[in-house]
Amino acid sequence: MERGKHPDHCPNCNKSLSENDVFCVSCGQKTDAHLLSVRELFSNFWNSVFNFDNTLFNTLKYIWLPWKLTKFYVQGQRRSFLNPMRLFLITLLFHFGVILSIINIDNDKTQSNKLLTDYERSKIFGKYLDVKNKLTLDNNACVFADSLEHAIFDKTVIAENDTLLTFQLLGLKYRFTKKDILEIPLDSVYVKYNITKFSDKLLVQQYIRVIKDQAGTSKYLIGNFAWGILLVIIVLAGFMKLVYFQLKKHFVEHLVFLMNIHSLCFLINSIFIFVSVKLQNGFQEGVLGYLFIFPILILIFSMYFYYQQGIFKTFVKFCILGMAYMFLIAIFLVFISIISLLIY
Repeated sequence: MERGKHPDHCPNCNKSLSENDVFCVSCGQKTDAHLLSVRELFSNFWNSVFNFDNTLFNTLKYIWLPWKLTKFYVQGQRRSFLNPMRLFLITLLFHFGVILSIINIDNDKTQSNKLLTDYERSKIFGKYLDVKNKLTLDNNACVFADSLEHAIFDKTVIAENDTLLTFQLLGLKYRFTKKDILEIPLDSVYVKYNITKFSDKLLVQQYIRVIKDQAGTSKYLIGNFAWGILLVIIVLAGFMKLVYFQLKKHFVEHLVFLMNIHSLCFLINSIFIFVSVKLQNGFQEGVLGYLFIFPILILIFSMYFYYQQGIFKTFVKFCILGMAYMFLIAIFLVFISIISLLIY
C-alpha cells in the first residue's frame, strides 16, 4: 500500500476503518500501512524486545506485598498490573524449572539403571555357568570354582529366573522376569503371560514403561503436579469464600488473592533454592524447612492485612485453610499421579 493513502480496512485484522481512524478500534494497530523499510523493521524489533511498560515494573514493585497487589487489581487497576493468572503461571513454570534443574533427574541415578545393571550381571552369570558345566573339574577345581562363584556372583540369579517384584494392582498379579521386561516386545509379553483384557494390558504397559524410564516418569509427574496446584487453589478459593462469608467477597477475589500469594512464594523459594545450591554446591536437606516457613509467614501476614480481621481470628482461619490446603494437595496428588501414569 502506498504511503499516505488511508486504508478502508485494517491491514492486521481486516476490520472496517473510517478516514479519521489513526488506530484500529479492534486490534489497536496503526492504520498508516505502507511498504516496510529495513529501518522500520529493526525499530519494531527493538521496541518489541525492550519496551517494558509500567505494568511489569508495577507488578514487580508490589509482588512483595500480595495483599496490596490483590487490592489494587480487584478495585479496578487492571491495566497497571500483570494479569494475576499470567503472573501465577510465569512464576509456577519458573519455580518448577528451577527444581528440575537442581535435582537433575536421570536414569543413571534411578532404579532403572540398577535394573539394567542387574540384568547384565545375570547374563554374565548364565554364561559363566554354561562354561563351568562344560568343563570337567576335579574336587580342588570345583572348590575353587565355587569360591570364585560365591565371591563374584553372590546373590545373582540367571536371567531366565531373575524375577522382578510381583506386579499386583486391582486384582492383577504377575511376576515378570527382567529378561522379558528388557528384551522382548510388549505384544510378546502379553502373549507369554496370557494378558488379554484391555485394562490389564494398559496397566502392564504403563508398569513396564515406568520401570524402564523412572527418570522420565519422575519429570513427567513433577510437571503434572505443577498444574495440579492450579486446581488446588481454584477449589481452595471456593473454600475461602465459605470461611470469609461474612465479608461477602466474590469467589474471583479470593482466587486472585491465592494466585498472588503463590506467585510470591514461588519466586522467593526459587531464589532461595538457587542461591543455596550455588553457595553450598548442592541441595541441602536443611533448606526444606525454610521452603515451608516462607509460605506460612507470607500467607498469615497477607490474610491479616487483606481481610483486616483480628490476629486470633486470622490465625484460626489460617489453621483451617492450612489443613484444607494439605488435604486438597494430598487428594490431587493421588488423583494426578493415577491419571498421569495411565496416560504416560
